[in-house]
Amino acid sequence: MRSQRLQSGIPVALAWAATLLLHAAPLLRGAGSDELDDLLVQLKSAGNEKSARTIEERIRFAVKPGQTDRLLTALSAPHPRTTPLVLDLLATRAAGPATVSTLRKFLRPEPAWYAAGVLGALSRLGDPAALTEMTERADDGRLKPEDRAEYVTAIAILAVRGDDELRPGAWKVLGRLRVKEGLGAFLDGLTDPLEENRKAALSGLQGTLGTLFPYLRFNFDAVNYKTDGGDAASRDKAAESIRKWLPSLGIPKDVLKTLKVDRPPPTTQTRTGESSP
Repeated sequence: MRSQRLQSGIPVALAWAATLLLHAAPLLRGAGSDELDDLLVQLKSAGNEKSARTIEERIRFAVKPGQTDRLLTALSAPHPRTTPLVLDLLATRAAGPATVSTLRKFLRPEPAWYAAGVLGALSRLGDPAALTEMTERADDGRLKPEDRAEYVTAIAILAVRGDDELRPGAWKVLGRLRVKEGLGAFLDGLTDPLEENRKAALSGLQGTLGTLFPYLRFNFDAVNYKTDGGDAASRDKAAESIRKWLPSLGIPKDVLKTLKVDRPPPTTQTRTGESSP
């Protein structure tokens, strides 16, 4: 009798378990399309930067690897507040080589903020031509200064968020350009995990400040910053001291903002396949 009750209870238990899995599936897969759409709408209408950052973090947490198609769909209606986030998620969550050819189809020359963002994501996904294209447009004197600045910003993001193979090339370009839009990235680069990148960032920062303010002398020893030796906490503190001081020279705070997200730059391996969130 007991055996019969156990056997008769098995289908009920299986059905109950199946129901639980069905309801849990959206959580296991990450953000559903409706949830992501709702969050993107909220981000577009966010009333201030603090609210926008909170919503951005919700989206970053919800979107998981393997949702490349869903993110690409979100690019069909570009918006200056949501598209940069979607492109950043593609660059970090998508399988690089498999996504490059598809994302290339979304590239168009205008508006500049959109084109620069797509090229930046392509570069981070492993497209070898993308950095060259961004550099050419950043150098193109026929473009409006504000449009050229968008490409500089995209190169700066690559320098901060790109993988170990990509960051040195981006630092080299920024160091040659010597424009204020690279300052935030240079400050972030002072705390790069790799010493060679910290040296490139310091050299670029000194060169850019020297170009912008040729009548001033900058002594970074005063904040005890060293590219080699020391510890990461000391470098972080020194970099933030410099970031807080530069506005006193009349440099807009918006070009000094960090370009980091709450995760370290990826290694080369994470670009060749789906990276972890």
